[in-house]
Amino acid sequence: MKKIIFALLLIGAYHVHSQGVPDSIEHQLAKMNGDALRVQHLLDLANQYFRSNPELSRDLLDRSLLIADSSNRRVDYGKILVQYGIIHLYQGRIEWADSLYKQAQKLFIGEQDTVGIIRTFKELGTLHYKIGNDSAAISNGYAAYKLAEKINEDLLLAFISNNLSSAYRNLGDYENSVYFLRKAIKVKEKLSDKSVGSSYHNLGITLKSMGLIDSAKYYFQKSIKSKKKYQDKRGLANSYNSMTYFFIDPFNADSLFYYHYKCIALDEELGDTISLSFDWHSLADTYRQIKNWDKAIEYAIKSLAIAKDGEVIELNYQYLAEAYQAKGEFERSNQMLSKYVFIHDSLRRIEKENSIAEMKVKFDTERKEKENQILKGENRINELELSQARTQMYLILMLTLVLTIGLIFAIVQHRLRKKLLVAEIDELRAKINSNLIQKGVALNVTLESFNKKNHNDLTEREYEILKLAITQKSNSQIAEEVFVSVNTVKFHLKNIFNKLGVANRVEALELVTQKHS
Repeated sequence: MKKIIFALLLIGAYHVHSQGVPDSIEHQLAKMNGDALRVQHLLDLANQYFRSNPELSRDLLDRSLLIADSSNRRVDYGKILVQYGIIHLYQGRIEWADSLYKQAQKLFIGEQDTVGIIRTFKELGTLHYKIGNDSAAISNGYAAYKLAEKINEDLLLAFISNNLSSAYRNLGDYENSVYFLRKAIKVKEKLSDKSVGSSYHNLGITLKSMGLIDSAKYYFQKSIKSKKKYQDKRGLANSYNSMTYFFIDPFNADSLFYYHYKCIALDEELGDTISLSFDWHSLADTYRQIKNWDKAIEYAIKSLAIAKDGEVIELNYQYLAEAYQAKGEFERSNQMLSKYVFIHDSLRRIEKENSIAEMKVKFDTERKEKENQILKGENRINELELSQARTQMYLILMLTLVLTIGLIFAIVQHRLRKKLLVAEIDELRAKINSNLIQKGVALNVTLESFNKKNHNDLTEREYEILKLAITQKSNSQIAEEVFVSVNTVKFHLKNIFNKLGVANRVEALELVTQKHS
């Protein structure tokens, strides 16, 4: 929390000289269960008072920040920063509001709070709308709109649609402006939301800009009816002020001044000095148009006394210069005109500086976007190279695995074949032994007698091995008995089989049986 307060101090948002919140509110907080409820209650009150009592609104936010710190709820920090931003935007501190909204957005992104992220996009859109950057207002509005669509936040979609409509109206895109307002109205009517009157009011403004005067008047009247129903005094004052337009041309003094004074009475009741400066300025303009110069001067001076908006101050001096000139008070007229020119030139210079600053921001943004695109491209190449290396590694591993499995299979197969061969040899030996027993074959003849019946003579060693071979003895047993190696036995058997013209022991046995039994 210290980091957040420090950040707020840096931009002048944190209220260092806080007077604390009233005891009545502290008593309300004490009765609530849970810090989240207390913070939300303070946020609601801060939003309620930020126009009529900005100091109290900031005290309430300071108190909510302390409560949020005790539970370390970062989402609550984000909500508080957004409300700080709303107060500073209302008071004309654009850069502070922008910084607060962006800090809040980082917190919401870190906590993956989609509703919070939507709220910051919505408020950033409102900020850009206030300073006349309608393209940026639409860009932020759409970002909020798309996110709200994903999570089916209908009421939030309605508020965002309302803001998008206003930005489109400023750009002269009345079709989109009406489209988004009707979407907002449809949702709010369905949910019986008390802010539907504001949407009626905005639709009236758009229709008036399109020249559809009767339709515009109809929606302003619907707006007044709805705001009376829900006791929305702030909104009602705005609608009363808008209704004055319809009674200037053709002129209808009773209706015109009725709505003017209704609007002023409500803003005085609410203690909203900023709106009151606009009300008195608007009334001064009406008196100027009907050439009631004394009343025009009276309300222009009253507006000047509390006005904080540069354009309102500029126009008030213009009205005063015109009114004094009409009354023949040329010296005063020249004084007011000088002030008007000074304010006018200052505002144009500020607009120029803002335009240059905006172009610089746009240039920096585009440059950063290009840098990000290059970085994304490099990252993509690195990812592809890494993916390729991984694929190669996987292929090598798969090949190694296949070879290993193949080798294991070959070894197992070899062992099985060896087993089968040994079994086959044992079976042959058993057959040979059986044949010998059945036929009573035995080589009891001498070597000379044996050789007489054969074309190729056997040696004594070969004859000795043959006599053992036609029994059940194995090569190793024969080798052990005649004191030679197994390989030597195999060599002798091969020579014996060649000389006898047989292929194996079985055929040798058959030959011996036939010739020497």
